[in-house]
Amino acid sequence: MNIQGFNDEKRIFDSILISFFRHYLVAHSGINRMGEDKRYANADRMYGGYGGDFGSCRISSAAFGTVRIILCGYKLSGVLIGEDGASHQCIEDISLMRTIPNMTVIVPCDEKSVYAAVEAAICHDGPVYIRMGRLAAETVYQEKPEFAIGKGNVLKDGTDLTIAAVGDLVPEALKAAAVLEEKGVSTAVLDLACVKPIDEELIKKYARKTGKIITAEDHNVIGGLGSAVSEIIAQEGTARMQRVGIKDCFGRSGTRETLQDYFKLNVAGILEAYERL
Repeated sequence: MNIQGFNDEKRIFDSILISFFRHYLVAHSGINRMGEDKRYANADRMYGGYGGDFGSCRISSAAFGTVRIILCGYKLSGVLIGEDGASHQCIEDISLMRTIPNMTVIVPCDEKSVYAAVEAAICHDGPVYIRMGRLAAETVYQEKPEFAIGKGNVLKDGTDLTIAAVGDLVPEALKAAAVLEEKGVSTAVLDLACVKPIDEELIKKYARKTGKIITAEDHNVIGGLGSAVSEIIAQEGTARMQRVGIKDCFGRSGTRETLQDYFKLNVAGILEAYERL
């Protein structure tokens, strides 16, 4: 593999690590002042009032337009990071980044998909925000998946229901689909890792095919994946829809498992959403 100077997967992974330790370039220096050799920045302080990272992201995107900058929002993304609590759990970053013109927003679900997302981001002419959690993710892809900006992946086909998920909720969606299949509900599962630009054609196809859609994400239901999908469904008018996510409230401290249960970011939450359809 040779992606504009990145000769192997180790170099790709190194580029992620570089981004993790450069948050001062964003929060203090401003992305708009980064040189050509500093194209990777960590956005782990996105939660901190938005005057630092988010403001810099907006300025840089507006000023540079198609400059290649990769922002990695990690460690503090969502409530499933664990015990840090509401002050450190960023549940609105996808929403904020979706509103920035030219910004691409990607939410990988496991290690292999992170590699694929970074490769795509490096080749993309424009700023990219990649959102990752802190704790180890369940394996979804045994091999590095095909990944293209603006495209989703069909993990499982179905005819009665579609579950569209991102990040940590992708494995939960697959588990929920298995439970529903046992009940006779043919369930499709979509990994919509690229939240912006989102795969409109894929969403429209499965909206027409199944007539019911559930979105699942570790993020506020306002402005994230659920909103992105519902904007398309509202125009099409082809499916009923439910959203699984944070119900417009702040997070809280607890273990990953405790928080999954409390916020219903799990199989049980998806099954309850199905019952509401």
